[in-house]
Amino acid sequence: MRRAALFFALALAAPAAAYARAGGGGSYSSGSSHSSNSSGSSYSSGSSYSSGGGYRSSSSGSYGRSTPMSPLEAQLFTGLLVLLVVVLLLVRWLENGPSFGASRTPAAAAGFAALKTADPSFDEDAFLARAEAAFRRVQEAWSTGDMTPAAALLSDGVYERFQLLLELQRREGRLNKLEDLRVNRSVAADAAPGRRFDAVDVRFAASCKDRYVSVRDGSLLSEEDSAFVEYWSFVRSASARGRVSPGAVEGFCPGCGAALAVNASAVCPQCRCWVNSGEFDWVLAEITQESEWHGTPADSAQELEDRASMLFWRWQRCLADKDVAALEGWCSEEGIAALRTSGVGRAAFFDCGVGAVEAQVRRSADGFEYAPVLVRWAGREGGPDAPSRKRRTTLTLARRTGVVSQQNTLLRSAHCAGCGAAIPPAAPVCAHCSLGFKDPAAGWVLVGLETFDS
Repeated sequence: MRRAALFFALALAAPAAAYARAGGGGSYSSGSSHSSNSSGSSYSSGSSYSSGGGYRSSSSGSYGRSTPMSPLEAQLFTGLLVLLVVVLLLVRWLENGPSFGASRTPAAAAGFAALKTADPSFDEDAFLARAEAAFRRVQEAWSTGDMTPAAALLSDGVYERFQLLLELQRREGRLNKLEDLRVNRSVAADAAPGRRFDAVDVRFAASCKDRYVSVRDGSLLSEEDSAFVEYWSFVRSASARGRVSPGAVEGFCPGCGAALAVNASAVCPQCRCWVNSGEFDWVLAEITQESEWHGTPADSAQELEDRASMLFWRWQRCLADKDVAALEGWCSEEGIAALRTSGVGRAAFFDCGVGAVEAQVRRSADGFEYAPVLVRWAGREGGPDAPSRKRRTTLTLARRTGVVSQQNTLLRSAHCAGCGAAIPPAAPVCAHCSLGFKDPAAGWVLVGLETFDS
């Protein structure tokens, strides 16, 4: 009986799979409770019940008769309720996280201490308030189907991810909208100050109404009540330490202080600085699902992970378009060969979600530096009703030994390093300054791509 009661309590408390969310994270992670309706109709599963005075209803005997519980039954029933409450509280604690002090590991505490030493002006409370404002701004932009209002807050890898997913949704005739968004808890979970970058990971525990609506007429297609936990990685250049003036979150250029016009290029119209370069202010560089988070990436990994994220989503565009054009301009000859055998023209994935992007150990050979980057992701192959499966894709990047990237281009991987212009799919050279993108003497290019089931 005790084992049955425990199983029943855990079954009620266990979170179900998440639905969509900004950036497709819900397609990868688990950890939300949900109810759903489709095409405007609603339903509920399970049963409701009430008890009072220690009585239970009985269908045997005369109609409406109630029979008192035996002492043993009353004890078992009370124990079951207590156990259920304890399990529900435990699940809620796991979803929202422990108290601030208890959630910080010794390594994370050392990271924040080092950041405070490097930048005495760093105010953790002020940073968290700005991070939450950015979180809400990004979710709002996602729900409108246009990331332009949030472009200045996003690295190119993250922006590419959002834009492609929104485009694929429009092709399917639907739009994901998050409503009644609540941030249940935000915690600065880890920090990693470095020679080139400072990085802080924020753990967001949030909930919302996760809906799909028709692009054609706005009618409700489906709905979920979703609770989720994600780690958002904010990155800035080490040269931005000491800056306390308002930035892109507040609607101002972090470089010159001018009011920031909304534009997809994230270029200040006054001083022409690249607002999302991280050179002047914090930028969202990655979103990691809780099941895959292992701490803030090292300083040297930030550029690679952003570049690989951008290339991964352009690969997904190739699969959707059944054409290698969206990525061909970023590949060596070996990379193009790997791209052609990666499923382009044969496979396409729906509801893609990325769990994590992780730079692996680099190696050098024959005058080149090779950098594999692992992307943990999930998707539905062949159609939106297919089962979602987790996969691992390794993108191998290479560049000539000794090549050093410019600091202000490290998080602008989808923009020209020469003039800052946005690079459209299939462009082998910049249309404005003619700089080539597939030359390993100029920077990282894709030389290999392999995918495995997790």
